[in-house]
Amino acid sequence: MPLADFTAAETITLTPPTGAIRWSERDCLQGWERVESPEFGVYYVDHINKRAQYKHPCAPSVPRYDQPPPVTYQPQQAERSQPILVPANPYHTAEIPDWLQVYARAPVKYDHILKWELFQLADLDTYQGMLKLLFMKELEQIVKTYEAYRQALLTELDGRKQRKQWYAQQHGKNF
Repeated sequence: MPLADFTAAETITLTPPTGAIRWSERDCLQGWERVESPEFGVYYVDHINKRAQYKHPCAPSVPRYDQPPPVTYQPQQAERSQPILVPANPYHTAEIPDWLQVYARAPVKYDHILKWELFQLADLDTYQGMLKLLFMKELEQIVKTYEAYRQALLTELDGRKQRKQWYAQQHGKNF
């Protein structure tokens, strides 16, 4: 026989050895809220003290061992007063294995050589992050190359424009 039974009508029935006790959410203390979460089940939030618990606030102390305690209460803020700091990417400082660098530059037709199913999931996540970093560095290098080329073109255009103006000024005086 279960210690606690939550029904759809938001009535809780405790069945201790002495008999049944029933109460509804209307009997909750002021400042309390009943939350039904698909991840954590039903729990109660005390908005005054900013706490959460699984047992009804009016329930007698009957221990429940069938669920872990809920996540700590986090009030939702409409606006943050401080900027959120994002942690640095750990792959920027990690050394990328040589074989992974070779794999990143190899043609797709050689992908079957690596047996990815032999790797553990955590390793695959790490390698995926490293590959992403390699591709980002490669993309950055491509962008830098095109930017240098663009700057050289702009410099050449500017030089030709200045030479053309100088030439027009020099020959304009003679005519």
